Amino acid sequence: MNQDIFGGYASRIQDALKNGPKRGQVKTKSFSGIGAIGAVNSARNSVNASWADSIKLMDLKSDETLFESLQPLSSIAGKKAKYHLKPGAHPDFVNISGDGVVNHYITSMFIDIKKSTNLFKKYEPIVVANITNTIQRAAVHVCWYFDGYIQRFHGDGLMVYFGGKNTTMQQSVDNACNAASIFSYFMENDLKNIFLEQDVDKIYTRIGIDAGEDADVLWYRAGMGECSEISTCSLHTSLAAHMQGNAESNGIMVGDNVKNNSSFKSDL
Repeated sequence: MNQDIFGGYASRIQDALKNGPKRGQVKTKSFSGIGAIGAVNSARNSVNASWADSIKLMDLKSDETLFESLQPLSSIAGKKAKYHLKPGAHPDFVNISGDGVVNHYITSMFIDIKKSTNLFKKYEPIVVANITNTIQRAAVHVCWYFDGYIQRFHGDGLMVYFGGKNTTMQQSVDNACNAASIFSYFMENDLKNIFLEQDVDKIYTRIGIDAGEDADVLWYRAGMGECSEISTCSLHTSLAAHMQGNAESNGIMVGDNVKNNSSFKSDL
């Protein structure tokens, strides 16, 4: 794979690690008395503000630029990539309302970012947020190129659905496996030296993927009114999240339904 595809994401993370405000950069010894906490917070805000132009979380313009940098992935996916922002709103099931339910298969992927909390030992929270946000964006963008639908952001984690009414189960499984493999490659190879250069423990991801047949997956609207999302109730959806816990560093763990429905079974 051409490493330059992820160059924008990698350089953003490298800049945060190299130039971001570090723990201890805000001096506290001179602060005392009732106003100490306020003075420390003021000093920290000043340090963060001085680096705000380069550390601020991604706006829509920079997000789209990074998304478009992955255009070469279209040759693998074989279809035009979509760009959308709203999670929990799969277009094939978004019209489910009230107590309505639909049985339909889905392939679920859970991506978890590990060891990011170690960054707090060395960096201010604004740096940690920038790095984890960039990694999550890379995952989201790759999944969008492979027809993935973002279901939910869960702390450092991310739940993604693949498949729908106009996609076969095999296509959804293949898309999920391709997206997971490419994103894991980025984490394992493109970021490795960047963390080593700054003497920071490597951040890695673990991914779980499972697929449920029509009869085993129930689509419904979780929550109520504006505080709701389209979701699935399925053992296989839950298993995707559990499987990631058994994956190796930057590895992928898949269920039997993924292996049985994939067009490249021998590689799983």
